[in-house]
Amino acid sequence: MVEYSMINWLLIVGLLAIGSVKMIPGPGGNPKNLIELFLDAYQTYYDSFYFVLNLPFP
Repeated sequence: MVEYSMINWLLIVGLLAIGSVKMIPGPGGNPKNLIELFLDAYQTYYDSFYFVLNLPFP
């Protein structure tokens, strides 16, 4: 039986590896990690949200 501490350690190491290794092709062709892709999507969402709020028509 695998101890829970070993499972937790594997999960943490896996999440750190996914979050720090630049392996996903991002917009423009340069590789990005998961955190950078999330922050780019977050910025695009809020840019579009504020664009709609600043339109002159309701």
